[in-house]
Amino acid sequence: MCWSELEEKHSQHLGYRDKKQVLYSVRYCGLYQQLDLAAIAALIAVLGTGIDQLVIITDEVMHEGRVPSKVLYLKRLKRALVIIMTSAATVIIAMFPLIIMDLSTLKGFAIINILGILIGVLITRPAYGRIVMEILAKR
Repeated sequence: MCWSELEEKHSQHLGYRDKKQVLYSVRYCGLYQQLDLAAIAALIAVLGTGIDQLVIITDEVMHEGRVPSKVLYLKRLKRALVIIMTSAATVIIAMFPLIIMDLSTLKGFAIINILGILIGVLITRPAYGRIVMEILAKR
């Protein structure tokens, strides 16, 4: 099964995870942060990096369009999550100067971006990896 077939068959899972990640970030905006243009730009950036992370996971775990063994699948999922964690750490480190510089608009952008990436990396990406494993195991 190639990426496009997986995406067509289970697009509701992809959309649901990304929507949930963005909704958590929007909820934070509504409670603690002003929802301005910078916050909306951060939400778009979070959505874009989230979709990229889903592609990385799917690309890493697929083995020539077939389901690899469970041990191999978990090894590849772990490798994909390491790639994603490294990418997230880079973004978080890059956003810290914007928080420290006390520029109100950019501070909101950085906070929303960091929060969205943390939610994605710690909650939705491992869950997506398990969902892909269950979907591929049924084939």
